[in-house]
Amino acid sequence: MNQNINYNQNYLQKNNNNLMVNFKLCPICKSLVHNQYIQIHLYECKTKLDEKIKKEELQKMSTPEGRMEQIKKQNDNIFNQFKNLIQNNFLNNNQTQSQTQSQSQTHIQSSSKPYSNTNLNNNNLINQSNRSNQYISQQRPYTNNTNINNINQSKNINQNNEIKQSTNPLIQFIEQIPLNQYKEKNEKDIKKEKTNTSSNISLNETSNKEKVKNNDHEKHKEKTKDHKENKEYRELKENKKEENEIKDLKKDSKKEFQIENYIPPQVIQYNDQMLYHFFKLYETLFIEYIRNKSIAIVGPSESIIGTKKGHIIDKFDRIVRLNKSIPLPQNLKDDIGSRTDILYNSLNTSDFPGENKLSPTLHKKYGIKFVCTSYPYGIETFKYDILNYVKKYKFELPLKVMDDQKYRKFENVLGTRPYTGTCAIMDILSYPIKFLYITGLDFYQTKYYSQYREINKSQLKNTRNSNVHNAAPQLSYLKHIALIDDRIILDDFLDKLIYQNYYIINREFKKIKRDNILGYGNEYFYKYFQMNDFFITFTKESIFDKKDIIPSSKNLIIITNNDSIHLNKNEYAIKITNNAQEIQYLNEGYERKRFIGNFYYNWDMNNNNKQRNKIIPPSFYLQTNFLKTIHNILNKIEIKNASLNLLLILSIMIHFPDNHIFMKDELKEKIYFATPEKKLINFLIKKKILHVI
Repeated sequence: MNQNINYNQNYLQKNNNNLMVNFKLCPICKSLVHNQYIQIHLYECKTKLDEKIKKEELQKMSTPEGRMEQIKKQNDNIFNQFKNLIQNNFLNNNQTQSQTQSQSQTHIQSSSKPYSNTNLNNNNLINQSNRSNQYISQQRPYTNNTNINNINQSKNINQNNEIKQSTNPLIQFIEQIPLNQYKEKNEKDIKKEKTNTSSNISLNETSNKEKVKNNDHEKHKEKTKDHKENKEYRELKENKKEENEIKDLKKDSKKEFQIENYIPPQVIQYNDQMLYHFFKLYETLFIEYIRNKSIAIVGPSESIIGTKKGHIIDKFDRIVRLNKSIPLPQNLKDDIGSRTDILYNSLNTSDFPGENKLSPTLHKKYGIKFVCTSYPYGIETFKYDILNYVKKYKFELPLKVMDDQKYRKFENVLGTRPYTGTCAIMDILSYPIKFLYITGLDFYQTKYYSQYREINKSQLKNTRNSNVHNAAPQLSYLKHIALIDDRIILDDFLDKLIYQNYYIINREFKKIKRDNILGYGNEYFYKYFQMNDFFITFTKESIFDKKDIIPSSKNLIIITNNDSIHLNKNEYAIKITNNAQEIQYLNEGYERKRFIGNFYYNWDMNNNNKQRNKIIPPSFYLQTNFLKTIHNILNKIEIKNASLNLLLILSIMIHFPDNHIFMKDELKEKIYFATPEKKLINFLIKKKILHVI
């Protein structure tokens, strides 16, 4: 079969249950076949099986023992048919005596001449020879749920259909009796029936009729019992199989997914349709291999030397390396680790910076389970390299190819061709992993370490910024995605390189004096805030979930604009409003004072406007000078018009650096921030500057 796709059955059943959805188990040869080719495969397997059976029968017939067995079977069938004819009184007593004598003579002749031309023997031989041919013609095409039991049942049905077409009355009668009944009879029963036949012939018609009725009734009971027992036995077998399969699945689910005893497929045609089919299968396998796993991408830059984090790298579930990283230099094991599971490779063997060593024997030596291409097959620039690799090594290692659409969108966003490392980061983050640690990648800020590749300054500049590659947009991509995706962890070098502006801003936040942040319309709050014996937060929710982090002995001050907020013991609310009279209205009808004051973002106390002086100032507010300085600082990270929510959160964080707290889910999902504001919030949370629960 040209398009047969076989995989190692044990390997797939143990390691890739999701992949098994696209495959069916052939009931004949017990091999895994893709759904697309199951019908053709089943037809071919059945023809091969029938040919084997025919050959075995011919081989048996060539021996004298085989001929004797066939003659015995034919004689036993003829004798059983004749015996049942007499018991059921198919003919009258007078006719039975004459016909039994004539048919007994034919029986004797047939025993001496097994291939006589009687209708009975001819029909039996025809039925036996045509079973397989009629089965094949009636069963094509096969369905996915075929099994060996259904095949046997269909054979019995075809035999009955053949008997009905014959005109012999004896055959028409025998057609009513199930064929299984002849097979299930023992030799002892046959001997007993032989002795009983001679006495039954001399009985009267009435006694014969009564016995026939009784025999029919007993046979019917036996049939129903056998049928019920067969059904119960089959149901028990099926239930046991299902229970065993469930147990195996539970065992496999507890085990960690590993790729062991991999057997490469046999690819005959290397057309695009067939290759894309394999690429999809390997991608599903790759997803299961990295699902919910901690992954480390280890690059070849010189910045990794001296970090002494090799033992940390080796603790990750999956370790990814790039291009020429294999073989690993043993003298750098303390810095780069000693293990490799996945290799992202451009598959370029000709021009710089390609010149990759692609031998699967070398990759297997260092424990590589997957080779991943950094570029797609659907683009002509990369198609030739991928096709040559497949033809030369024939999937000796599992090969995952970059998706065409995913790469095209990514390249359009960057405006340049991404490096292999950048492609690996983007590709892995598109799958359901636990988290991703990135180390040894600095986008050509430094050279490669010498054991990886020797490179001079001109080549370094060219790879950093050329007509093909440009490092600047790729750095900005990583800067953006690292602040948006919580799964990303950067090494120290990348952390300082990417978050440089945010570290500068944080230092400027710390320079702001506390007295220059808040202004007070109520001196009570000024004195209370100086004590620092409380926690303070901002929320829009109806309840603040403390999660048993805040001690019950300390008060919690909640700044909110939610009038219906639920307050527990030692919790007090401050309403965001410039109208102090609203506080009295909100506290009416409550035994305990719920809102103890009000807050507003800006209030100019130096304004001599008479109408303003008549209005009661808020309990506390943000000073004008603080708002100016905070706006100037935020402009450095492209936050030009900061939202009121961000200003309030930053003021609480700077004024109360040790006793502020916020709900993380609310900051990330429920409070709206622009993208630059969201990046700042995520940076402050990652560096534990902003305290969240």
